[in-house]
Amino acid sequence: MNSKESFRLSAEINTHNSALRIIKSKGYKIFLYPNITDELYGTYWAIKENRDFIAEDPLKLLGIITI
Repeated sequence: MNSKESFRLSAEINTHNSALRIIKSKGYKIFLYPNITDELYGTYWAIKENRDFIAEDPLKLLGIITI
């Protein structure tokens, strides 16, 4: 990549599938528990062994797994 070229990535819905693929590649099973409101799709859960991570979207889920 040329040093004068720029790159920008933002936390938008078009990056959710990439986040889900990364989480799955780390060996987690992913579940979506639906929500009855129109504000959210539901709650995403990533489960591996005795560890459960829960977030409102895949990007947040990947972030807390990484922490």
